[in-house]
Amino acid sequence: MKNIYRLVFVLFTCLAAVQSCQDIYEEEYGSVELDYNRIDVKSDGGKYTFTVYCSGAWTISLDKDVDWVTFDRTSGSGVTIVNVEFGANSESQRHVTMTVSGGGSVKTVPVHQVGAYILYEIETVEDMFAWNQGAAPSLPEKIVLKNDISFSGQDMSQWKKRTFKGTFEGNNHKIDDFVLERDGEAAFFSKVEEAVIRNLTFGEGCSFTANAAASEPTYAASLAALALGNTSFENIINRGAVKVKDNEGTEATNVNRTGGICGSFLSTGSIDRCFNYGTVISDAAFGNWTGLGGIVGYVGTDSYANTITGCENHGVVTNTKVGSRVAVGGIVGFIQKANTTVTGCRNLAAVKNTGDAGTGVAVAGIVGRIEASTNGENTLEDNTNSGDVLFAGESANDAKLLSGVAGILGGHAGNISGDVNQPCKLTIDNCTNTGKVEKTGKGSSNMFVGGIAAFLYGPEKSADHVANISNCTNNTEASVLNNSSDYGGWFTYTGGIVAHHTVSGQMSGCKNYAAVTSTAMTSSSSWDAIRVGGIGGSVAFTSMENCTNYGVVSDQSKSNSGIVGGVVGRVIGSGLTMTDCDNEGAVSGKFNNTTKRTLLAVGGVVGVSSPKLVMTKCDNKGDVSQSNTCATTLEMVGGLIAYTAELAEISECSSSAVITSARDANYDYVGAFIGRFLKPASTITSSKVYGTFNGTGLSESNYTTYCFGTKSENKTTAGITVGEINQN
Repeated sequence: MKNIYRLVFVLFTCLAAVQSCQDIYEEEYGSVELDYNRIDVKSDGGKYTFTVYCSGAWTISLDKDVDWVTFDRTSGSGVTIVNVEFGANSESQRHVTMTVSGGGSVKTVPVHQVGAYILYEIETVEDMFAWNQGAAPSLPEKIVLKNDISFSGQDMSQWKKRTFKGTFEGNNHKIDDFVLERDGEAAFFSKVEEAVIRNLTFGEGCSFTANAAASEPTYAASLAALALGNTSFENIINRGAVKVKDNEGTEATNVNRTGGICGSFLSTGSIDRCFNYGTVISDAAFGNWTGLGGIVGYVGTDSYANTITGCENHGVVTNTKVGSRVAVGGIVGFIQKANTTVTGCRNLAAVKNTGDAGTGVAVAGIVGRIEASTNGENTLEDNTNSGDVLFAGESANDAKLLSGVAGILGGHAGNISGDVNQPCKLTIDNCTNTGKVEKTGKGSSNMFVGGIAAFLYGPEKSADHVANISNCTNNTEASVLNNSSDYGGWFTYTGGIVAHHTVSGQMSGCKNYAAVTSTAMTSSSSWDAIRVGGIGGSVAFTSMENCTNYGVVSDQSKSNSGIVGGVVGRVIGSGLTMTDCDNEGAVSGKFNNTTKRTLLAVGGVVGVSSPKLVMTKCDNKGDVSQSNTCATTLEMVGGLIAYTAELAEISECSSSAVITSARDANYDYVGAFIGRFLKPASTITSSKVYGTFNGTGLSESNYTTYCFGTKSENKTTAGITVGEINQN
């Protein structure tokens, strides 16, 4: 009985408590309440839970429609738990206001979600300075340009050096009157890292001038001095001047990286559809490499793979002082240890070196120099140069670091310091030069002048050192001229496509229509110090096929020797196979020297071949002449080949050249087909000769066919078929 009374007492007590709680609830939550005053969401989003405290019905609404906020309920009655899910945010920070209505009241809660970056919308120059002067945020930034911005009248000494990470959307607006000059570096962005910058123009009123730093690298560019990480530039246009100049009293011992768009591109990213119209000048001597380019000065290092696509340079690119080493290019100055593809680019302005060349200078319409392409290949394809490429420097006298000038590529080598070989691979495909390529000035040690490439250099027969050239054209309006003056140089090679090639590789489908001329002089005692060729001055390709020269090829030098070939001046290396390689241009050696020379060789297709030469279906239709009359150790002229020193296999070839040679009473080897055919066991099959001799006072040869080493007067060999001949 006592237990029953106790139970009843407890029940009454609980009912009273419940009634009491209900009274308290109605009094405390007569208006809607929440357990959040603000909700902050991480960039990766997630689920959140909050409680609505209300005695009656309530509803939830947002101040704008968004797709990144989802509630499990937006209405209810009484105290209710609400679940809300926020989507991930890969854009900038974003906001929405949540409103809860109920019990005759309204409660607002701001919701803020951080994003992948911080947004800055720039409308005025004041906005731009405010951004520049602010502390760099922990998150990447996104800058959206809303208007054209003029910096006219601004104090640019206040422009802060800072690193930009994020996205700059120019919206095709223009920045103008941005005039910046300071020591060591000058650019809109000092450094960009993991950045995307696009659709931005720098106007003609802009200029970017860097005073050469003493021991630190010097950078100058319109957009970015230095680019790092996975960075891309797209549709950037520069019309302002970019310059590096001497800093009085300061000797620059480091490097110079200067470009119309970017100074140094150490990135795995891309440069796409960027255009430079401003002048790009380096007017300071540096103790280390200068990379000077219309688009970018330097690309490398650490095996970065990147692309430069659809870019154009319309501004003159000039180096005036050399110092130690220089690479100058209409698109890129220097590529080092990077795996870079340059494709669909055009240079339309002059690219030139006007200062004395201390060591290793390379100048070209597209890329100045490439070195050590570790772990991959560099590729130049579908590029065109129509600007004049000029090298007026003197005393380029470092034998380890070659100097060259060319329409597309100044030089490619596997040696960074000059004596350490590293992997070095290159493909040049479908590139065209229409500009003048010219070397002038005193001295030209190891000087190479080419319509497409100056030198492709490294150890032969190595899988790590390969250079292939295909479908390249040096057009009629172009010209290739090695016009070095005075004695003092050493080896000087000139070619309509490539001047000097020493590594493994192939050449195919290349055409030269331009005049190829050398007036260079050398004091070298070497018998082959000057080599000139309509396609290649000096080559070690594994094979050449379907290459044709249509231009006039001429050696007019005053030197101790000379080798000239309608297709190849001299074949070097371990052997060459030539198929369907023809010459249709006149080939001549004027040889202006009046003293005794070491060797003169002029050939319709090949001047001199030292290794084994295999020729199939190669024809010469151009006249071949030698007009020097001085005493000469060896003088060789041939309608097809001037001199072959090693084994030769020739089949289905022809020559219809008019052969003209000045009289040399003691030494002359003049042939309608081959001037001097030396090696035993060589063969010639199924070939025809249609040649005519214009000799004076030459004695009869012991070859009745007049094809090989003849010494005859005005003999015609029309229609003679050359059968199987073994030279024993």
